[in-house]
Amino acid sequence: MADELDFIPLARAAALAYARVFPGESARDMKTLDVLALVLSTLLPLYQRESEKEAPRPLDKAALEEGRFTRGATRLATSPPRSRRWRRTRRPFTGLRR
Repeated sequence: MADELDFIPLARAAALAYARVFPGESARDMKTLDVLALVLSTLLPLYQRESEKEAPRPLDKAALEEGRFTRGATRLATSPPRSRRWRRTRRPFTGLRR
């Protein structure tokens, strides 16, 4: 598996993309970061891990298709199949592979 240094948090990657799209703006809109995370997820594989001791694993593509990014690209909210209510995941993203 790749070295830990090969990964950056998704929220950081979205913030870097935000800085390129909106140069000079210091305030970052959370919803814009969520949209940028969605864009990045279509271009690059995302990884996740349960704990600091585990190796990062690729995030399930179905979870990405069913969920939506929230809280400035730090969470992926998913909906149970029979409910319209959204729930937050407690697991943050490990990040993107460089």
